[in-house]
Amino acid sequence: MRLRLARVFCGLLFLVAGSAARAELSPQTRAKINASFPAYRPNPPEPKKPETSAVGDPHDDNDVVKLPRFYVEDSKLGRADPDALLSRQGRTEKALRQYRASMNPLEWALNSWHIPFLTPSAKARANAAYDERKSAAEARRLAELQAAPGN
Repeated sequence: MRLRLARVFCGLLFLVAGSAARAELSPQTRAKINASFPAYRPNPPEPKKPETSAVGDPHDDNDVVKLPRFYVEDSKLGRADPDALLSRQGRTEKALRQYRASMNPLEWALNSWHIPFLTPSAKARANAAYDERKSAAEARRLAELQAAPGN
């Protein structure tokens, strides 16, 4: 009962406060208020400063210092291995997807079977093939770096 009475009371307060907030000023009152404010006068534009040099003046009050253009003509830095961010399970799933994609359906059907304790599983073979591909790619990259001019 008290909750219902409190809701009714809050609703009445909202209606009373809302109607008071929506009251408009008369045009005469608005004109008197606007006349009491000073007129707007924008600041005069600042004169442009002549540019002293391409580098800029360190004793100038301006915080912006213009630097000369320069270009770097060197190769990009090597990127980090994207597999370093993968979890062990994510790396295994990636290796298994690549291993399966390297075979046709008949080869996959024959190679997905294994005998426990006698033959490695498809996951183990996929991980081994993945490691072999990664090491071969790294060896190729190092051979290209060694063969590059200037070494």
